[in-house]
Amino acid sequence: MPNFCFHYGKHHKTYVENLNKLIAGTEFANLTLEKIITGTAGKADKTSDMAIR
Repeated sequence: MPNFCFHYGKHHKTYVENLNKLIAGTEFANLTLEKIITGTAGKADKTSDMAIR
């Protein structure tokens, strides 16, 4: 189980880092994750995709 957690923890870390890069300098930069998700829902872009992961 520790290897499983480590592996998926690294994926989660990458998603968080990528989302932070995508929203830097945008209207989403200082919002909570929930507000980013609702603000990008239904939009076909990388920000909405990364936010829901």
